[in-house]
Formats: sequence, structure tokens, C-alpha cells
Amino acid sequence: MKKKKSIIRGIKIRRGEKYSGFTSSLFWHFTGGPIINIGDIKDRENLEGIKRRTTSEATKIILEILKTKKLLATAEEYLFPNQDEKFKTLPFCCLTDIPFKRLHLHGEYYGRVAIGFKHEKIYENFYPIRYDNTSDREFNKVHRTIDQLNKRAKDLKSNVIKKHIDDLIGEVLLNLCLCKRTTFDPDFNRSFYYEREWRCFEDFEFEPSDVGALIVPDTRLVKGKESFYDTVITSKVYVTKYNKVPVIPWRLIMEL
Repeated sequence: MKKKKSIIRGIKIRRGEKYSGFTSSLFWHFTGGPIINIGDIKDRENLEGIKRRTTSEATKIILEILKTKKLLATAEEYLFPNQDEKFKTLPFCCLTDIPFKRLHLHGEYYGRVAIGFKHEKIYENFYPIRYDNTSDREFNKVHRTIDQLNKRAKDLKSNVIKKHIDDLIGEVLLNLCLCKRTTFDPDFNRSFYYEREWRCFEDFEFEPSDVGALIVPDTRLVKGKESFYDTVITSKVYVTKYNKVPVIPWRLIMEL
């Protein structure tokens, strides 16, 4: 049986074009991001000057991820501008759906160490984020509506109606958890829109076969002879479980 060829309006898609510019074959998790709750930050420009994890720390994290075969859902963001503790997102872990040729731009904010997961596993477990530039006033309207529904539910005698209200609020909050506030701007530095973030609201467990590639700098460790790249490819976890996964030096990302 012949394989069906991928085409767009009768034009055959070349192998190298199959995902480029549309969807990615790999989804990336960077481990050197800023150490901050970014719930009230709308633009990546605001991340400038904020302390990030060192390359050494980021490398240790990626080795731990490979060892445990798990991405922990520990990130949280506030849903509303008033920073109400009741309205945080559910804890999540996240990935970015950025084309390979633009990874160097992402690395300027989130470090130069990353793990790339094959898209098949991601589609089963993650949700794409909806980017929104709605005003604080509009978001607060949703906040007030949820508060009003909660208050009315307390006065109701019917448990059935209470459950319907709880389900409705839960659905609204879940959708808000899939919303990231930003501005839309042609300047890559001023908008989260270009990150194409995907979220999973529980720990993401994977197998070595779900990993498509690793990215690690080949710069030398401080006061050491080996590089961060060497540290990864000679580690026990890589040699025993991931030795078929390509490890790409960050320098190559910059040169492509």
C-alpha cells in the first residue's frame, strides 16, 4: 500500500516543509527561565533584568527531568489583575511550539538548555494557550460574575442547581487557565504571542522514546575541563536511556 502524499492545493509538500511554518514536530521545554511569578507581566520586554537560572542549574534540571521521566506541574499564574489568591491557574507545566529556526529568540529569555518532545505525545496531554489582550476592566467583570454565582449558590436549597453552578464556574476557570494575557505587537520582544505556549495541568510523564532532541551549550563548565554538552552525553541517565536522542549544541542553533 502506497503512502498518501501530503499536498496543499495539489502541490506536494517537501519533507522539510511538512511542519515548518505550520505546526512543529517537536515541542520544547526550556529549563533556564526567569525565577519569578509572571502572572502580572504582559510582555517579554518586562522580563529584562530579571534573574534567570544559570546554565549549570538549567543543565542539572534537564538531567533530573530525564532521570524521573517527568515534567512537574509547578507553575502558576494569576487569572485576574487584582492578584486574588482564589483565582490562580491550576498548577501546570508548559512547552513551546516554536519552529526550530526561531529557538535562538526564545533562548534569550528562557536559557539555552532545552528538551524537545515528539508532537504525538504532546497532543494527547497538552492544551494550546489562547492569547488575549482584553483590558483589566473586562477581566474583572468575569471575576465579579464568578463571585456573584458563588454567593447565589450558597443561598440555594437545590443541590442539583448548586452542582450546575459549580460545574459552570469550573468550566470558566479552566478556560481562563488556558488564557494568557499579552499585547499583540510586530516586535518579537514585546509579546508572549510568539511563544505558542501549550499547558498540561498535571505532571507530564513520558518515556525516552517520546524525546526527540536535547539542546545544551558546548561552553566549558566554570573551573572545569568538560562542557555542559559533555556533562549531558556522558551522564549515566543519557548513556543508559537516551543514547539515541540527538544532543544539539546551542552554538549550532545560533549559526543556523
